[in-house]
Amino acid sequence: MFTIADSNDSLHTKAYRVTRVLSNATYQSGGTRPTTSQRLVYFTPHLQRAVAQGATCDFGGPLIRVMQTADVQQYGLGTNNLFSFSLNLEEAQA
Repeated sequence: MFTIADSNDSLHTKAYRVTRVLSNATYQSGGTRPTTSQRLVYFTPHLQRAVAQGATCDFGGPLIRVMQTADVQQYGLGTNNLFSFSLNLEEAQA
């Protein structure tokens, strides 16, 4: 996963999931072949907002905003005396 840090758009808070990365060695036909120092990164969903030149992608520790989808939270004590906790979350959009 990654997020985009764009100093021109502080509302771009969407997280993206990498689906495929192609390098010069793993390139398949169709399109422009990357150089030895380039990578083609495929991701989902499509970009939700325009991205300015110079924006950075955070692959190391992307932070996402979530919100609870329901008021119901569940917890219980297991047979190993450890609590289990369950809640439903979805990514919050700006």
